[in-house]
Amino acid sequence: MPALDRPSEARTIQQLIADSLRLAIAEGRLVAGQRLRQDEIAAEFGVSHIPVREAFRELEGQGLVSVLPRRGAVVTSLTPDEIEEVVEMRALLECALLRHAIPHIDDRVLAQAESVIDAIDRERDNEHWSALNWQFHATLYRAAGRPRLFAAIEALHANVGRYLRVEESVLHNRTDSQEEHRRLLRLIRRRRAGEAAKLLAQHITGPGANLVARLRRGASLKDGTSC
Repeated sequence: MPALDRPSEARTIQQLIADSLRLAIAEGRLVAGQRLRQDEIAAEFGVSHIPVREAFRELEGQGLVSVLPRRGAVVTSLTPDEIEEVVEMRALLECALLRHAIPHIDDRVLAQAESVIDAIDRERDNEHWSALNWQFHATLYRAAGRPRLFAAIEALHANVGRYLRVEESVLHNRTDSQEEHRRLLRLIRRRRAGEAAKLLAQHITGPGANLVARLRRGASLKDGTSC
């Protein structure tokens, strides 16, 4: 087991464990087929097995973990068809959440999002770049004040994001992705919600379609992330 990050927000221990495992899966530190050992996780967090089992159930409901007889919890894998479906769900839900968010995105939120874009420009590590990419989108989405919708999107992002860790040339390259981020902020600043949602949909589905096509051709995956 890799070391798990501990989110700083006040959470129940079950939520903290689930969030830490979800992040490790999204960043590729826990990979498809890897067994999650209750004893190790409970010892790391200094808790009994009960909150660990509850965290597994939460992640199972989000499609990130399967709890199998005699084997315990295992990180799931997705077929190309399942990846395609998750990408479609992300596009629908994230565009809806962005539309809710735009009326509430002020100069402070825009400045935070711009600072993340600058950090992405400086980042060379794929794993850290992935985390910053999600941070950019999350900064905008949180303004909507829709915590349940945000949580559903976060889970979908973790579920498919790990499969987008392939060479940059297969997906959007970073220059294209960053240009889309900047265009998105310009549209939000002008309150052009429809155009912003259309751009966001393209930003999500483009890399997803490339990945699905690649997998259907029988290509193998490497580690690395994007949209």
